Amino acid sequence: MVHASTRRQFTPGVLTRLLLIVCSVLGLAACDKNPYSQKTPEDVIKTASLMVKNGDVKFLPGLIYADNKDMRAVLNRLGKLCGNVGLLSTELQAKFPGDVAKLKADAQQAAAEGKSSSLIGQLMSQAGGGQNQKNRRRPQDINPEQAKATQDDFQAGATRLFTDPFGMLEDAEAKLSVTPIDNETVAILYDDKPVLFPIGMTMKKAKDGKWYIVLPTNIPGAQNILPQNHAEYSIVGSLITVLDNT
Repeated sequence: MVHASTRRQFTPGVLTRLLLIVCSVLGLAACDKNPYSQKTPEDVIKTASLMVKNGDVKFLPGLIYADNKDMRAVLNRLGKLCGNVGLLSTELQAKFPGDVAKLKADAQQAAAEGKSSSLIGQLMSQAGGGQNQKNRRRPQDINPEQAKATQDDFQAGATRLFTDPFGMLEDAEAKLSVTPIDNETVAILYDDKPVLFPIGMTMKKAKDGKWYIVLPTNIPGAQNILPQNHAEYSIVGSLITVLDNT
């Protein structure tokens, strides 16, 4: 026979508190097993690729440094858009498996031949050249065959962007690296060259101890078009929502 005092110990309130404790313990355990690390800059690069492989592209904007709460809210909306773009890509691959497989095979062949098979490769190779305005060739000096080849490569990259929008992150992982600037800042390199030279892209260590990718907001004139207050951030967020709905 169970004593009356023992029965009173298992009231609904006590059971609720016990469940909360159990859930908290399980939650802490789950956090310890979180594969998405941002403890080091190298971890951020691996995490971005891992998110793509796991189909968690909605978390990618979380790797970007936010200057304030409004910017973080915009990045969260961007994450929702990324998630839906990822779903769209999955649907395209399911509806047109042959076409998507051919595009991926072409991309692999281009990579084997040393060609830039993605938009990232195109942008990095062009931006990393370090050419200034004086050294850039005029349109009339460009070889038509070279121009057509560049256009074809870029179109191939754009096509892949729509069929496999985040796959390029996996391809770029092996070529991305970092070099320290100071204890809390590193420069991002692609093929051992600064990304978006001469502007550059960096990562920084935030107060929460995590590393984040810093958007190149230091571009001359950028402050004239970037949102500066809550209202302007809200407009940007609304535009992302409209694009997401579209």
